[in-house]
Amino acid sequence: MQSIYYEEIYMVYYNTIIYGGFAPIRNTITRKWDEVTILRIRISGKDEETMCKSK
Repeated sequence: MQSIYYEEIYMVYYNTIIYGGFAPIRNTITRKWDEVTILRIRISGKDEETMCKSK
């Protein structure tokens, strides 16, 4: 797991809640990272609003 990918994966996880046009990235990231990794980013406690601004 590399921290530089955290923001993208976090946005992918919340793609169903935040509609930011990440559909193409969603399919790509999901193939590279498993649900366990995505779940850990969610538990990291970062705000999805902050992640949205960073990308």
